Parts: sequence; structure tokens; C-alpha cells
Amino acid sequence: MSVTMKEIANIAGVSRQAVAAVLSGSGSSRVSSTTRERIRHLAASLHYIPNGRAQSLKGAGNRTIGVYGVPYASVLEQCFFMN
Repeated sequence: MSVTMKEIANIAGVSRQAVAAVLSGSGSSRVSSTTRERIRHLAASLHYIPNGRAQSLKGAGNRTIGVYGVPYASVLEQCFFMN
């Protein structure tokens, strides 16, 4: 079983959000450079592999649309007047 970001966070003594910010490569995070290096070193030494399913939930669009519609009025009229 592969190591998770939560496990890296527990070992490093930081939050899971800090680990996520470092491993995603976002430069706008408030994680110090020494902590960044410690997290990167832990991830490499523990052979961290990002979860593909979790990354698909990250917010990237999946180009799927949903359609919701109301049945035609004539179909509704037939249902109500047949009784």
C-alpha cells in the first residue's frame, strides 16, 4: 500500500494541507523553505505516488453535462385526463 499525504504530514509534524501545497507545487503557500525541503525529502524517501482518482476530483472539468427537463405538456394532459 502506498503512503498518503496524511502519513507524510504526521511524520513531518505539519498539516495535510501544507503537504498538499508543497507536493502540488503551488508557490503561493506559506510553508517555509526548510519545511518544504523536509516534506519533499520525506515524500521521495517514502516513494510517495499521487492518487490518480483523488487528482481527478481536484476541480478539473470532466467535460460532462447534465440535462434536466420537464415532460411535454401533452403527455401530462393525457395522464391526468385518462383517469
